[in-house]
Amino acid sequence: MRFYYLLIMLTLSISSFSKNDTLEVFFNSISDISFEEIKNNKNVTYDVKIKQPLDHADSSKGYFYQRVVLTHRSFNKPLVLVIEGYAIYSPHQYELATLLDGNQINVEHRFFGESIPDSLNYKYLTLAQASADLHHIHELFKDLYKKHWISTGISKGGTTSLFYKYYYPDDVSACVAYVAPLAQGIEDKRVYHFLDTVGSKFCRNKVFDYQVWLLRNQEKVIPVLKKLYGSKGYSFNYLSLEEAFEYSVLEFSFAFWQYGKSCNQVPVDFENIQQVIKYYLSTNPLFLFSDQGIEYYGPHYYQAGTEMGYYGYNIKPFKKHLKFISTRTNPSAIFAPEKIKLMYNQQITDDFKAWLEEEGNNIIYLYGKLDTWSACAIYPSKNVNSKVFFLDNKHHGNTNVEEMSVGQRQEFLRYLKSWMKG
Repeated sequence: MRFYYLLIMLTLSISSFSKNDTLEVFFNSISDISFEEIKNNKNVTYDVKIKQPLDHADSSKGYFYQRVVLTHRSFNKPLVLVIEGYAIYSPHQYELATLLDGNQINVEHRFFGESIPDSLNYKYLTLAQASADLHHIHELFKDLYKKHWISTGISKGGTTSLFYKYYYPDDVSACVAYVAPLAQGIEDKRVYHFLDTVGSKFCRNKVFDYQVWLLRNQEKVIPVLKKLYGSKGYSFNYLSLEEAFEYSVLEFSFAFWQYGKSCNQVPVDFENIQQVIKYYLSTNPLFLFSDQGIEYYGPHYYQAGTEMGYYGYNIKPFKKHLKFISTRTNPSAIFAPEKIKLMYNQQITDDFKAWLEEEGNNIIYLYGKLDTWSACAIYPSKNVNSKVFFLDNKHHGNTNVEEMSVGQRQEFLRYLKSWMKG
C-alpha cells in the first residue's frame, strides 16, 4: 500500500516538485530500485538498477539487477524505450528521443554488461524472459510517463524490440527497429546470396582476392598476429590461433559490407605485410575469435543458437585454401559458450513471423542496402500498416533517420506521428 499511496501523491503533485525531486521520490518509493544521478548532462539523467526475477514465471529461481539509464525531459512528453541487444556501452541520447523531444529509458539486455546474474544459467536467457524484463520496467514507469511509449533498438536490440511488441503488444504505441535482422535458422543462406550480389562485381572480386591472399600466406601473417595478440594478453584455446585466423578471413566479406568499407582501400599491393595486416585488423579484428571475444559474446551466441538464428560461412570458394577449419560442411559463426550443445527452436521464429504478417502493426523497419544483415530484413505484409525503408549506400553503422532522403524522412515522421495521436 505504501508504494501505491506514494505514487498517487506523486502524480497529484508533479507540478509542485522539481523534476529531480519527483523522480527521486518515485525511486525512493520502490525498495527494489537503486539510483544515481549522472552529472554533466544537459538533461536530468539517472543510472538505475532494477531488481528483476531470473524467471518471471517463478520468482523462487532468484533475481538479478538490470541496468537502466533514464533521461528525463518532461512528464508531458513521450517516452522512447531504447532496447539494447547487449550492454549499455556509453549512455547517450538516441536519435528517436531527440526527434520526438522525448524522455528516454535505455535498457541493458539481461546477461550482458552490469546486468549479469550471479549464476549464468543460460536457460533463462530467452526472448520471452527479456521481454518480461521490459514489461516490468514499463509497469514501473507507465504511471509516471503517461504519454505515448515508443520502443526502439539497433541490430540485435532492434530484433529484441520487435519480440517485446510481440509478447506485450499493448505496452507501446509504435516500434522503430533499426537494422533488425530476422534470421531463418542457424545458417541463413540468404546471406550467401547477398555477398554474391552486393556492390559491384569489381569490388566483390577485389575483396575475394584479398581473402584468398591472406589464406594462401598464413605463414607470413600468423606470426605477426601471434606476436601482436600475445602482447595484448589474448589467448586462443576455444579456437587455435590458426583456426581463429581462418574464421576471421571467412568473416571478412561479411564485416566489409556490414560496415560499408571503401573498396578503394582494399589492398592490392601485398609487398608491405604490415600495411596488409593493419587493414585486415581494422575491418575484422581477430579479437572476435579469441577466448576473450568469444566469452564476451557468449550470451549472444547462445541466443543465436537457440532462438534468434544466425549465419554461417560459404566455404566452397575457399575450400582448397583452408588448412585448419573442417571443410565437410559450412562452418557456423556461432561459438556456444563453453562449447555447450545448443538446440535451435524454429517454432519461435515461425510463430513470430506469422504474428508479424497478421498483427505486426505500428512498426517501422530501417535497413541499409549495403548492410549484410539486410539479407535478413523483414518485409511487412499487406495485412498490417507497418512500413519498411531501405536506405541507398548505407550500412549497419549509419542507417538512421538523419541519413534518409528528404522524402523518406517526411514519410517516416508521418507514419510515426499518426500512431501517436490521442
